[in-house]
Amino acid sequence: MQSIRRSVTLFNQNPNYSIGIRSLSTSSDPASLKKNIASLLDSLSLKPGGALVQNCGDSEVGKIVIELAKERKVQTISIIDDKPGASDIIEELKDLGGDIVVPESYTKTWGGRGPTVLLISFGVL
Repeated sequence: MQSIRRSVTLFNQNPNYSIGIRSLSTSSDPASLKKNIASLLDSLSLKPGGALVQNCGDSEVGKIVIELAKERKVQTISIIDDKPGASDIIEELKDLGGDIVVPESYTKTWGGRGPTVLLISFGVL
């Protein structure tokens, strides 16, 4: 079983941003997992041309998020762990439709400018 937590970024100085957390558990059934993630993405009310940032972009959940976001014409910024083979993982996720895929160390260069939506995905629970 995997868990997904939706968290709208904490940069709430801007009235276009808000704070909210929603968790859901997903079964290991691929169809159910995809349906639950689709429901979560729908709850974000992202419009075509919007963007979301997710960590664990190379997880099963992250790959489905990329696929569903592409269908919705929503851009994805996927963060993956710094690990050997990261460049191959980056290419794999881009081939799936990921718009921007970066290792976690790259996020330290953002200098406080944050995303509109941050999707935090945890591994198997």
